Amino acid sequence: MPGESSEPSARWLCIALVAQWPSYLAFAASFITVLIMWTHHHSLFRLMQKNSPKLQFTNGLLLLLTTTVSFPTAIVAEYIETPAAPAAAVLYVGQQVLLATMFLLLLSVVTAEGTVSPEAPAETVRSMKRSYKMGPPLYAVTLAIAFFSPKVAIAISVGLWVFWAFVPAMTSGVRHSGGSGSPC
Repeated sequence: MPGESSEPSARWLCIALVAQWPSYLAFAASFITVLIMWTHHHSLFRLMQKNSPKLQFTNGLLLLLTTTVSFPTAIVAEYIETPAAPAAAVLYVGQQVLLATMFLLLLSVVTAEGTVSPEAPAETVRSMKRSYKMGPPLYAVTLAIAFFSPKVAIAISVGLWVFWAFVPAMTSGVRHSGGSGSPC
């Protein structure tokens, strides 16, 4: 929100709102990030034919991490042009490491418990496993970069989100006969 003014005017408010562009960008980035995660989550659940408590708890942990996406994104928007940029980037990319790890864990639970539908194409499952296994190491390397080059680390993270945005399209052969495909 714009700060206070002793005499607020339309001009003052317009200038104050324009000055907040990093916040708008952070909001858009958070939304896009959550949208990409939702797409992946949907792709994972379309593989399934049944549910389990272990799956629900793993999914709940992913949901917890998803609810925090806007916080590190807002911190980056606020501090990327300051001496605090490395700490902001480490927080942001660190959260990406956790999210990538949770997606890999969720996929592991889905595929290890026999919850995969027999109608799920085996190549789709293999492709998802390959791509999800890349996530934690890629983000871990990006995390190391964040300590000394925060803008490069944020740029790499954005590039990785662009990559993840296209992964469901590469694995879209998942079909399930039960309506939406989600047993949950």
